[in-house]
Amino acid sequence: MTDAKIDPKRTAFLIMDYQNDILKNVEPQLPTLLANAKRALAAARAAKMPVFHVKVAFRPGYPEVSMNN
Repeated sequence: MTDAKIDPKRTAFLIMDYQNDILKNVEPQLPTLLANAKRALAAARAAKMPVFHVKVAFRPGYPEVSMNN
């Protein structure tokens, strides 16, 4: 395996909002998960990478969600 190199001039950092229904499934790991997300976001900002916050949203009836999900 090779070390991945990230070029901050050609890379954007995407961070998605955390959904309560998902977080309750990882509750024991939550402090570590949030600390890692905070650290990654800080590193992206320090590298002057574009940061995009993604909000998860669905239309009424959730047509975007697969029946197999």
